[in-house]
Amino acid sequence: MAFVWKEDLETGIEKIDFQHKELFKAVNGLIDACHDNKGFKVIDDTITFLLNYTISHFNEEEALQQKGGYPDYPNHKKLHEDFRTQAQELAEKVKVGHSIDVVMELSRLIGDWLIKHIKKEDKKLGQYLKEKGIKS
Repeated sequence: MAFVWKEDLETGIEKIDFQHKELFKAVNGLIDACHDNKGFKVIDDTITFLLNYTISHFNEEEALQQKGGYPDYPNHKKLHEDFRTQAQELAEKVKVGHSIDVVMELSRLIGDWLIKHIKKEDKKLGQYLKEKGIKS
């Protein structure tokens, strides 16, 4: 099942929304590859993308939070740290060997994160920054 970007996922922060869409593309690429029995060929690229994403995207998001004095910053940062840890643990599993279970775990991890985190936490952040007049 592919993940579809919908308007209700938009945070109102163009740069953040663009980065979220890039994550959607990465996970959908993995799902498509799995359907074509090529999932093992793209899992390394997807893991690399995910690890880089958790650094660059989260750092940018956290910088915006600090710039705007976001009151929920400590909690949001903790959620990012937890996700980074999960991504690192998954990357270690991939190093040990590719399996359909690892591919499914990666898809689930990113999928759950996308929907839950963006819809709840990032939208709340976007609204706060909009009220503060911070666009990026």
